[in-house]
Amino acid sequence: MAVLIFRLNGVSDEEAQDVRDLLTDNALETYETSAGRWGVSVAALWLVNDHDKSRARELIDAYQLER
Repeated sequence: MAVLIFRLNGVSDEEAQDVRDLLTDNALETYETSAGRWGVSVAALWLVNDHDKSRARELIDAYQLER
């Protein structure tokens, strides 16, 4: 089951790309959704495998502490 791991609303393009790269570089399979034409959907990165959630969360938290 897919898991929302990182919301993209209000995030700079640089930070969003850094998180995309971080997840990809660590072989975590993701997909991205946009806010849609009217901005009512969730712009976010999602993990394909829910068992990757704790690893992805650790990576993102460490990245954000450095940032």
